This record gives sequence, structure tokens and C-alpha cells, in this order.
Amino acid sequence: MLAREIRIADVNIIVALNRGNALFASTSVFIIAGLMAILGALDKARSLVDNLSFAVDASREVWELKVFALMCVFGYAFFKFIWSLRQFNFALHLVGAAPEPHEKGTAEWDGFPDRVARIISLGVYTFNGGVRGYYFGLAMLSWFVHPVLFIVVSLWVVAVLHRRDFRSRTLKTLLELDGKDKEQA
Repeated sequence: MLAREIRIADVNIIVALNRGNALFASTSVFIIAGLMAILGALDKARSLVDNLSFAVDASREVWELKVFALMCVFGYAFFKFIWSLRQFNFALHLVGAAPEPHEKGTAEWDGFPDRVARIISLGVYTFNGGVRGYYFGLAMLSWFVHPVLFIVVSLWVVAVLHRRDFRSRTLKTLLELDGKDKEQA
């Protein structure tokens, strides 16, 4: 990026990341609003689930607890997505303030790529936290049916996340790319 005078492509990449954050953040608000609506029609929701032959009957208080817990999970996700959005906005400002190619070798130039990369990495890490909130929020839905199902689905989500975060081909490819960058340096 620093070697180019025109950085529109760099800006567009970060803007695309922001679109995903904005989508997930607004969806989180809609989910929380839907959960508030469920609180208003809790008896109807309970009777709907109670009609399932394999569902465990739960008291109104337990249902309220489950709905509030889901609201907390999606509230957590909302705050993660908004913070990630802000971090990517900071990155956009840094791209706009980047030193020009003719300033190569200055103190500002030398530390700049690492600062921008750290801000973008933090934004990606925070975004992943929000996505994990969605994974666990979806797992929590099974709690309305049966507590054992909730445990099984939660363990499955942990296994899926572990595989994707530590054992996936995507991670392997990223690590290979990182190794090639180090060899070239």
C-alpha cells in the first residue's frame, strides 16, 4: 500500500469488511428486538415448544431466564461487531493518513505498516468474537427444547470452532503464506 500513490483498492477492502460488521451489528439489534417480542408473547412461545413431544416443560421464570440469556449473548455480539466496525474505521483513517511513497525511509514510514496491520488484526479478532456469539446464540436455542440437547449442541459448536480456528485448511494456508513472507524478509 505504501508503495502506491492511489490507495482506492486498499480503502475498498476495508470498506467491504465494514459492510459485514454493519450487517451483523444490525442483525443483532433485530434479534434482540425479536427476543423482546418473545417476552411479550412468552405464553404463546411456551405452548408452541411444549407441543413438541421431546421438549422439556419449563416454568415461565426459566423461559424468561433463557430469553434474557439469549439477549445477553446477542448483545455481546452486537458490541463486538460495533467495536470491530470502529477498529476498521480507524484503519481507514490510517490508510488516508499514510505517508506518500516519496517519504520512504522516514520514521513515520518505517513503523506505519505494523500499526495498520495491528489495527486490522484487532478488528478481525473482534469480528470473530461477534461471530462466535452467533454460534453460541444458535446453540442456546436448543436449550428451549431440552437441556441435554443444549449441552450436546454447545459441545458440537466448541468442536466446530476448534476445528475451524486451529485445524482448518484455511488456517494451514494462512500459516504457509506467513512462512513465505518470513522467508522473503
